[in-house]
Amino acid sequence: MNCKERLYKLLWLQIFLGDEHEEEEEENSSDEEDNIILQTVLIKRINTRYSEPRLYRVVKSKHWWQNVLPFYDITRFKKILRMHHHSFQQLANLIRSHHVFSSQGNKPQAYVEFQLAVFLCRLGSTGSLFEVCSRFRIGEGTVILCTKRVIQAILAKKKRFVKWPTSEERKKVNEGFENLGGLKNVIGAVDGTYIPMRNAPNKNPEVYFIRKKCYAIHCQDYSHLIQDDDYLLGDSAYPISPFLIIPFKDPSSQKHKKFNQFHSRYRVVIENAFGRLKARFRTLKDLDIKTVKM
Repeated sequence: MNCKERLYKLLWLQIFLGDEHEEEEEENSSDEEDNIILQTVLIKRINTRYSEPRLYRVVKSKHWWQNVLPFYDITRFKKILRMHHHSFQQLANLIRSHHVFSSQGNKPQAYVEFQLAVFLCRLGSTGSLFEVCSRFRIGEGTVILCTKRVIQAILAKKKRFVKWPTSEERKKVNEGFENLGGLKNVIGAVDGTYIPMRNAPNKNPEVYFIRKKCYAIHCQDYSHLIQDDDYLLGDSAYPISPFLIIPFKDPSSQKHKKFNQFHSRYRVVIENAFGRLKARFRTLKDLDIKTVKM
């Protein structure tokens, strides 16, 4: 039983005893006043946000966001927020109109640039929420709320950026891969990567337990839309198909070995992409969440 539940029971007991006293013939005015005072104190305690004193207070900077970050050079700014000034402002302008940034109450929200900076700082750091709180002079709950808002706003734009290339774009992709070594009609490479989790998920943790003896989310890069003579390149874990070419599992000749070398030279682009993603946003190396939404 938590503290507030005990207070509720104590309040009801006090009210019940007070009703019994009213039925008695002889009333003591002093006792009645004491009962009223006690009931008032209990009600006030129940309506208090924290029933017990907080064990810590987050140390918060008063000046870093407004007086320090804007004057960082390109290198320092990118080190903190993981992108250049102009990219940061472009992203802020892109998501600014989303309804999630519209205040629903009397208190206005922090402006979009602030919430985006909180999100990027958290995503680019392997530290705890306390570090973000200290930088931006906000509490943990606000950090989580800003993160959810920015993610929701970015996901609303996914169809604009995550899409199959047009005919003209496909030609450029084909030419880019062909310049790597001569293979024609390559439209991309397919692979997967694990995003490690710091703790076991609350729901179905066994689903996320992998052979590396840890919990992780499997991130898959793929496409269902292959056109004309285009095809993808994948590693030997994938089944071969008319639109997916994999290396020889047991190369028995020099031709097979040479093909595997060419194949690896092409397919490394997707491995580099995942590597750059995790290097840029370092929290993907140690994801501190317990709830996974499918």
